Amino acid sequence: MSDKRNKDMFEQFWKDVIFKQAQNLCEGYISMRSAYSAKKRCWEAYDAFNKHCSTNYMGGPDELLDRHKVAACYTYAVMVAQVLRVDDEAPNELRYNLVNERLALTVGCSVLASYTLKTISDIKEISDEERVRLVEYAKQGVRFPSEDELSHGRYVDDVLRYLGFTYAEKNYNVPLLGLLFYEWEKTLLPNHDAYVLMMRTRPGR
Repeated sequence: MSDKRNKDMFEQFWKDVIFKQAQNLCEGYISMRSAYSAKKRCWEAYDAFNKHCSTNYMGGPDELLDRHKVAACYTYAVMVAQVLRVDDEAPNELRYNLVNERLALTVGCSVLASYTLKTISDIKEISDEERVRLVEYAKQGVRFPSEDELSHGRYVDDVLRYLGFTYAEKNYNVPLLGLLFYEWEKTLLPNHDAYVLMMRTRPGR
């Protein structure tokens, strides 16, 4: 899928996903930085992460990444761009609420889901009724573990904190985050058989 390092595809993701999700998080002391500069920084970061991963882990700069690593690149790009800002006057609990990490995770999951939805439409071995069922399930988004499935804390809060550490330490690991997206992707389908069918339908990248 050559659109994964395509500027036009990025523009579409920015318009349909990143910009809209950023606006949804704007309230009170939280606002969006200049949309033009934020989009420019986001594209430059995405392109750099994608090329770096292709060159260093996939065998060459022209190699395309699979959808999990693409979602990881978008996640990190949003964090680097710091699309949202929290006013200096905001209370401490708001100034450190990891709002850009929350946006980044939402964007990464949305990018991943978009590829899943496209693949469901391409599955030939299912009825129209089953296709509608799978689409409606996937549209509900990634399902993270609930509190009663954990021994402590909240799963999403932990992920946001770890993304925050990643940004603070400037230690971005695309393949590792891609593995997490691989696991999260499984929750976009209602059962193992449906997931296997989807994996057989679409190529790995």
